[in-house]
Amino acid sequence: MFLTALRAWLGLVGSIAIVNGATCFVDATYPSRMLYTANPTQVTPLASRLFGVWTLLAGALRVASAINTADTTLYVLTIISFVLANVHFVSEIWVYRTAKITGKTISPLVVSGVSILWMLVAYSDAANSYKSIHA
Repeated sequence: MFLTALRAWLGLVGSIAIVNGATCFVDATYPSRMLYTANPTQVTPLASRLFGVWTLLAGALRVASAINTADTTLYVLTIISFVLANVHFVSEIWVYRTAKITGKTISPLVVSGVSILWMLVAYSDAANSYKSIHA
């Protein structure tokens, strides 16, 4: 049950990431309007597309992990993607000061934090399902 709920969560946040990533290609101002509002002039169209590529990749990784939580390599890479997202947003808010503390910047911190903890707690279940498949 716990792993099933995690799979649904990963599928949801992965799908949202894919939509957000694609939006960066359609609207180059999306990251500066939504996230990097403290210093939007630093967000060029190139930076927007790079952020879009990263977000698409992270979303695809999370959806793939939702489909196959038994793949422990994919599982660990998904945890790492959440750690990187968390470090990125923390640094943009408190180190580089390109983002302000708003709901739009706090939500990725909450999502990544919850996801990291949930995935770490559920890791043994995922690893055991991997062992049962490959036994």
